[in-house]
Amino acid sequence: MGTKKYTKVWPLLPSASACTSGRRTHPQNDLLQKTNATLQGSFGYTSTGTLLDTYVPPPFAGPFGEVGRQTFDGKSKTEATATLSANGNIQQVTIEGTYKVNSDCTGSMTLNVSPLQATVHADFVIDRDGAELRAIDTDSGVVETRVYKKQFREGREDSSKLTPGAGQLLPSLPELAPVQLSRIFQLRTGACVLASKTEAC
Repeated sequence: MGTKKYTKVWPLLPSASACTSGRRTHPQNDLLQKTNATLQGSFGYTSTGTLLDTYVPPPFAGPFGEVGRQTFDGKSKTEATATLSANGNIQQVTIEGTYKVNSDCTGSMTLNVSPLQATVHADFVIDRDGAELRAIDTDSGVVETRVYKKQFREGREDSSKLTPGAGQLLPSLPELAPVQLSRIFQLRTGACVLASKTEAC
């Protein structure tokens, strides 16, 4: 009689099997490739925090914010463009670096920021099957967290992947009265129906 195996699923944090799903061909090297491949594509991100005067000189020490677009190649390389505000001083930057994803969907990255000539280190966790990323700066003198959301998700406008019945609901929206449109509820499968149009959730 065979032995049944059970995988414990933790909320919010994907299991290792979800992070490294797929057929294995080379056990030692393939795991690294597949875990890094979990983080792939372009993400929009926001960053907020504080830069201490032990990290940057006084004109830049203080509240910090950043908005940018970062792309991960699915192997180990990443690049980004962003606009940041360091204590009210605005700077546009370009970023290049490397990243590594662990088998439990956590990871780390090292980012070189130009023209500031700064190197940033961060730890992160992948969420929502690779569609979101949460990161924290691990450098001394910096308090900074980041939230990433994938810009484009494959199949997000495919009505066949929505809740059963949603495919018939979407084409009929223009025919609904305004009062009815205001009562359309949010679909919990990755699409929202709001004011006669669909958006990714």
